[in-house]
Amino acid sequence: MHQTKEELVADFLREGIISGRFPRGSKLKQAEIAEMIGMSITPVREAIKLLEAEGFILGSSHRGAVVAPFDIHATEEIVDLRVTLECKLA
Repeated sequence: MHQTKEELVADFLREGIISGRFPRGSKLKQAEIAEMIGMSITPVREAIKLLEAEGFILGSSHRGAVVAPFDIHATEEIVDLRVTLECKLA
């Protein structure tokens, strides 16, 4: 399946956040990311909006994009959901 540039950038950023390449609380600079992956700023900006909607990134018109900090409550909910699903599938 063909992915748009925005989806490719979003996948790159998502993987970077999950792997720790972009640490929690770090600022994401659009120009640096665009240069890093060899694309213009436009798909980077759109990917950041997408990841903001998914909760990976916090956005602010004044501060720019920041990797969302660790949320223990959200993690507990995910673990509880996973345990429930695994028990039902077993």
